[in-house]
Amino acid sequence: MEKYILGLIIYLVLDISWVYLNNKMYTSNIENIQNSTFELNIYAALLTYVIISLYLIFLIYNDFSLINCVLISFFIYSIYNLTNLSTFQNYSAVVAIIDTIWGTTATFITMYIVHELTLSQSLSLD
Repeated sequence: MEKYILGLIIYLVLDISWVYLNNKMYTSNIENIQNSTFELNIYAALLTYVIISLYLIFLIYNDFSLINCVLISFFIYSIYNLTNLSTFQNYSAVVAIIDTIWGTTATFITMYIVHELTLSQSLSLD
């Protein structure tokens, strides 16, 4: 349970910091798609982080190598962003690429730190 809490804290700090620092990029992209002012649906945002926490449990408590964690994350973020790119007329390809790289990187950093701090055998580096 400690590994999960550690992973969740690391991921939340990384992701909330990233979104805060890149708020203009995401807001501009959304407003360009919607042709209206961005308004956060807080309930959907909270549900997203609940799903992310389940995803982290899945990664932390299964016997995945770090590279497999990164690949799973890359697939998830790629599917999300490519779906948006294919269905929203004004979805930015640059945002899709940046967001996919970010999500993959955030997962890598989270899983690497969890591994290093807990010296877990369930998350190998190969």
